Amino acid sequence: MPRPRNPHTVPDSILDFEASIYKESFRHFIPAFWETISGAGHLISNWHIDFMARKLEECARRVKEGIPRVSDYVFNVPFGSSKSSVISILFPAWVWTFFPEARFISGTHTKELALDLSVKCKGVILSEKYQALYPHVKLVKDTEGYFINEQGGDRLTCTVGGVTPTGFHGHFVVIDDPIDPQGARSELELDTAKKFMTEIIPGRKVDKDASVTILVMQRLEYRDPTAVMMKVAEDPNVVPVDLICLPGELSEDLSPSLEEIREIYPEAYKEDNLLDPKRLSRRTLNGYRVTLGNAYWSQIMQKPTPPGGGMFKDYYFANRVKAAPYECRRIRYWDRAQTESGGCYTAGVLLAKDKDGFFYVEHVVHGQWEPTERNARIAATALRDRVRYGPKWEPTVYIEEETGSTGKESFQRMAAQLAGFAVRSDKPTGAKDVRADPWSSACAASIVKIVDNGESKNLGRADWDIDNYVLEHCLFKPTPGKRMGGFKDQVDASGGAYNLLAGLKSGEGMRVFTIGESRHNGLRIVVCSRDNVGSTVIQHSVILISIQDPFVSTEEVMRNEGRGQFLERGLPSVLGSPGVDSSGKEVMCNGYQTTDLLVNGAGGLTPNPPAHAFSRCFGTLVLQFADIAPREYQEKWDELILPWNKPPEELQMDREHGKKLWAFILKKRDNNPDVIVVQDDGDRRALSIAYCLCDVLHQPRSIIHVVGNEEMMHKDKEAPNEHVYNVSKLGRGMVVG
Repeated sequence: MPRPRNPHTVPDSILDFEASIYKESFRHFIPAFWETISGAGHLISNWHIDFMARKLEECARRVKEGIPRVSDYVFNVPFGSSKSSVISILFPAWVWTFFPEARFISGTHTKELALDLSVKCKGVILSEKYQALYPHVKLVKDTEGYFINEQGGDRLTCTVGGVTPTGFHGHFVVIDDPIDPQGARSELELDTAKKFMTEIIPGRKVDKDASVTILVMQRLEYRDPTAVMMKVAEDPNVVPVDLICLPGELSEDLSPSLEEIREIYPEAYKEDNLLDPKRLSRRTLNGYRVTLGNAYWSQIMQKPTPPGGGMFKDYYFANRVKAAPYECRRIRYWDRAQTESGGCYTAGVLLAKDKDGFFYVEHVVHGQWEPTERNARIAATALRDRVRYGPKWEPTVYIEEETGSTGKESFQRMAAQLAGFAVRSDKPTGAKDVRADPWSSACAASIVKIVDNGESKNLGRADWDIDNYVLEHCLFKPTPGKRMGGFKDQVDASGGAYNLLAGLKSGEGMRVFTIGESRHNGLRIVVCSRDNVGSTVIQHSVILISIQDPFVSTEEVMRNEGRGQFLERGLPSVLGSPGVDSSGKEVMCNGYQTTDLLVNGAGGLTPNPPAHAFSRCFGTLVLQFADIAPREYQEKWDELILPWNKPPEELQMDREHGKKLWAFILKKRDNNPDVIVVQDDGDRRALSIAYCLCDVLHQPRSIIHVVGNEEMMHKDKEAPNEHVYNVSKLGRGMVVG
């Protein structure tokens, strides 16, 4: 179409030259037509705009030629970075300069936003500059949210969950912010967006092979449309997705990699590690950190979870194995929901424990079903487990039982449906956060492995949704009055299975102890009892000093006190099958089961250090003496003390104990420990030794951390057992070093 003749206009030759330049390069078209966008103002140029344009140029050329697409596209870019102006407004106008018959379907989450983008795109096309350069692009139909040019190209507006593109097809399907940030946690909105991306959009293409889907959004939730597209693209029979992830500040997992970006744009993320120092300055981002809170990591950093997660870190689940050992004790734990597609999910987690104390997440069933279908799935899963593991190693089925008669009746009905299987009920107590503590600590201690059927090594595919499982754990971050994320069913079920396999009481917690910044070379002393040493995870190098009572003959205990009195005094409740010393006499360690005793080379018994959750323990010392102070026994020095039937002088801490203590502490090691753990039976011995260590090593007593019994800690008072303190201090002078 010839241009209108006007003596005051630029000559056609110049216009043709200019038009050809912009037509050939979207990167040049953007700055040339930026100010034709209503309200856009002056362009603030940055490398990321050019990078997005480069990707879109390649995409558009292939579609025009009808070449089967090599990928669909996902752009994850923070808000306020001009992504909509580039992709939803300028891109369709540019494509029409050389491909005027191109058809666009443009969708977003609200009608108002969709119409605004449509009006602004139309404004660019109708601008004087655009019409002067590309007079062949004339609109012949213009209605609300829909316009057509003379060549048959059109741009249709639709909304996710509202106006659908029924009857229309596009060469380009551009979805811009399909979820409202305010509704990102809404199950309904997430489900609607998922159906839009997987059921509606795929069938709305002119050429099923060449037509392309372009999704542009800020990340909002781990189940958002980006996650949906990436999950679908995992199927090798589906067209892959080119993920362009550009966080507001430097991130280690840029896609494509930072090295690839910097080959084209050396300035990328160079200034203070920022994506766009002008639009998203450090000061601006700091403000967003405060106002957005946890949403900062999704909307700015394009990560739908905080870095490392909350109670659970993403790297906790990095240990992947193809399969668990066959000979494991197993539990399939069910956390049930009562309504279909309504509130909570049902989760059935299969957890296995091997002979070495490692735990394996073998399989997870997760979904929203009404009670009848849910019960059928539970029964089918029990049969699946039996077939795979056989009668000896099949899991015991545990079902969480709600309180009250209704919960009991519900469990009974479920148990009847599982007749023939080993079914048990579990009645957890305490808050969900507390119940998750042991599971979180086990994961932190690196004793949990994920069974993925070799997927992590490209040897197979897992038959359960591992990504969803890990992400739900990472979102589990208890805070006063609220929690992150939507549902916690997989966390609850995992914690329930772990507590049962580990033999923990419901609600019994584990603690993670982390050293912070310190003026005292980072040394910490942890005081704990035998009851909590196994449930305290220390993520630093440790040496353990275990203070145990002397052995006691069960024969002497029974003869002097009788079994009933013995138990009433709160002493060991497990007296069966005691150990035997070198003379053949039955013995046990006060407060310890026989499994805690090791037969030594001489046929006698030596104490076994208690089980702990320290992944970096550089050594353990066991000292056996009773919590006795001579001043307390002066008037009965010659009397025998029960249950040992020995005098105080044979039971108290002596100089040899003090010498062993300091020889162990001062031992030359390749790595010096960050933490010294001193463990007793919850009495006075460990804290008294901790006081001595601080005083002799010239450290403040503030480095002592008492686990489980903080009221024992009196930093400005004398040691609880003065004798243990003094003998420990004397022992330092007996060791050279």
